[in-house]
Amino acid sequence: MKKSFYLGVSIFTLCWLLSFFPALFPENLPPTAVRMLGSTLLMAVFWIAETIPIAATSIIPLGLFPFLGIISAEEVASAYASDVVLLFMTVFFIAKAVEKYNLHQRIAFHIISIIGTKPTRLILGFMLATAVLSMWISNTAITLMMLPIAISIIEQTALVNPKIDVGKTLGTSLMLGIAYAANIGGIGTPIGTPPNLIFLAQLKENFPDNTPITFYQWMMVGVPAVFIFILLTWIYLTKITVKLDNNTLSSDYFNIPDKEVQKLVKMSQGEKYVAILFGLTALLWIFRADITIGSFTLTGWATYLGVANFVHDSSVAALIAVIMFILPVKTETGDKINLLDWETAVKIPWGILLLFGGGIAISKGFAASGLSQFLGDNLQIGLQGLSTVLMVVCIMLG
Repeated sequence: MKKSFYLGVSIFTLCWLLSFFPALFPENLPPTAVRMLGSTLLMAVFWIAETIPIAATSIIPLGLFPFLGIISAEEVASAYASDVVLLFMTVFFIAKAVEKYNLHQRIAFHIISIIGTKPTRLILGFMLATAVLSMWISNTAITLMMLPIAISIIEQTALVNPKIDVGKTLGTSLMLGIAYAANIGGIGTPIGTPPNLIFLAQLKENFPDNTPITFYQWMMVGVPAVFIFILLTWIYLTKITVKLDNNTLSSDYFNIPDKEVQKLVKMSQGEKYVAILFGLTALLWIFRADITIGSFTLTGWATYLGVANFVHDSSVAALIAVIMFILPVKTETGDKINLLDWETAVKIPWGILLLFGGGIAISKGFAASGLSQFLGDNLQIGLQGLSTVLMVVCIMLG
């Protein structure tokens, strides 16, 4: 058994035992909050050390919270089937269809070809393509898709530049650029990366009376931030960390590998359908809620149809995913298949969905046990007198 197991269990046991002595704690810290703290620390240790699989740790609240009297079994179970979890599940289905028909590769190649194939421009092209796709598809999936193309280009470049260590110049910048861009791109949309949806779920859970952040509002802040950070990172990777000179490296082989291009010569019927449905999904997300620009308000389609209080982004993704499962397409051999089949869809990362559910369950536990109130009151005292900027910096560093 790993040492982290004994550490996590010891911390939890200590908190559980101490919860029976409320006199040891402030009046505004109830015993259930102490037990909730112990449960959270137990999960944190297990997550960080991967004592057991991350997905397995994520379902601890299902069994533990009801026994500790924190929240009921029904309430904790609802966290694992919240609209945020279902949104990501259906988005994963759509992403699998995009990957199945190589639509993401076509988008990436077009962006790279527009930017140019000089070393510095090539890196910028890869970073932009990775970031744009990462707004809609898993960071990991996009990175795995871009890396083989990048490696092929690096290898071909090394052949025509034998006197230069291409790996330490172009290779370093290109690989780091893809990795950084995949993370930066996730900022752009609510579905770009798991923390975004976890934040939205926490916002909805803890502040139910507040106006929710719409897809459009998020993108208005997120997309400009993505391009600013991509530009700064590109400058850092090509001008500061590794000073790339476009005139030093031969650009004869700065092209997309032929074997990759051949896959994308002609769009298949399936790829066309996926492109249409993918674009439709984005439009329905962006224009679902009312968009206000100054004194002008563009009525969202959900408001126009009278379903603004019923429809969520998960509703859109679920409908599109179902259409993909139903829609028939012709293969190259003339056979008819469904645009998306279960054998493809079932390959989504189910563990991440359980991780979301575990995070939302912890949030529910914090609120129900009184731990959120206790921490909020003490943070308010600690941060009192600080300017908004300093407060934000402290929270970010924390």
